[in-house]
Amino acid sequence: MLTNRSDGAINTDDRTILGSSVPDWTGGINTRIAYKNFDFSIQINTRQGQLLRSQWHNLNGNNWEGRFANLNFNYWTPTNPSNEIPVPRAGGAPLYSGAVSYFDGSFTKIRNINLGYTIPTKQGWSMRLYLSAVNPIIFSDYDTVDPESASGQVGPNVPLSTATYLIGLNLKM
Repeated sequence: MLTNRSDGAINTDDRTILGSSVPDWTGGINTRIAYKNFDFSIQINTRQGQLLRSQWHNLNGNNWEGRFANLNFNYWTPTNPSNEIPVPRAGGAPLYSGAVSYFDGSFTKIRNINLGYTIPTKQGWSMRLYLSAVNPIIFSDYDTVDPESASGQVGPNVPLSTATYLIGLNLKM
């Protein structure tokens, strides 16, 4: 078992397992209800307990010497003693800068919401008016990009899910 020692020496005894890109558990729900001429459906999925590595926060994607066109890091300073990002060194990244690219990638995502109304007709055809939202809401502590990724890595080469809102009309004849 690896433990953190407080002897002041940084060595292999200080290693800590951060997590895994494989979630502890996943789940989802897909339901459809109808009442008279109205119908409603929703699809929700979640992944909890997964670790992701953000290429946006990686050393290769950042210029640690300035804040121009970069992420706004919450650096440690004497007046801001946070534990998020160590103070950068002159001329380069802070020690162990790769550690700042690991995040809790747990999320819950509403994938689809659909609300429809079928207009009754007597001629043997039907008309349904509907509103639909695809990927409208994501709940996650990681707010840089969409944490859903098969590899556990997010960054410039991982596509983002885009929220789409539709108004439609279905005709059956």
